[in-house]
Amino acid sequence: MTTLEEKKKFINWLIESVKFYNRESYWILNYLINHDVILNRVVFVEQADKTKRGLTIKDQSLGVGPHLFLTKEGMQFTDTEQIFHDIRMNWREPLYVDILFENHYHNALYQSVLEDNPFLKKEEKEQIDETIYNELNDFFIQKEENYVIESLRKAIDIAVDKGDEEQFLSLSKELKERMK
Repeated sequence: MTTLEEKKKFINWLIESVKFYNRESYWILNYLINHDVILNRVVFVEQADKTKRGLTIKDQSLGVGPHLFLTKEGMQFTDTEQIFHDIRMNWREPLYVDILFENHYHNALYQSVLEDNPFLKKEEKEQIDETIYNELNDFFIQKEENYVIESLRKAIDIAVDKGDEEQFLSLSKELKERMK
């Protein structure tokens, strides 16, 4: 379970770092961060639209569809006044929030507050969007390559310190090939 401090840290980062389409998104985030009782009921999930009461907020980079909407019992609301009213009046109920912004899967703060969506079936939870899978796969491949390159550089330094010309040439050749 995510702590109140982790949620506040994440929301503060969102407000300072992410460009949302409309100012109402900032108002809602500020409202949540300033009302601990409500924020304690907030659960950050993916696919909040599949929950009984889910709020989805998208940044400017995601140009398709509404950028701020509340899904309640299968119906979708985009009117900001109605969304605020629902958050204020139903503060005792969990509010499942999905924040969509560019590269959110690579963001450590996002990952620290993200929880399982209890309304998704097991198959839906295990299913990873192909685009996300490819992004993650590319990310890990790049991290591994960076690690290998750094290890080669350290091994080259050791070979130089030892005066091992053969090892130096071999490692340098390998590093040059990986850098292409």
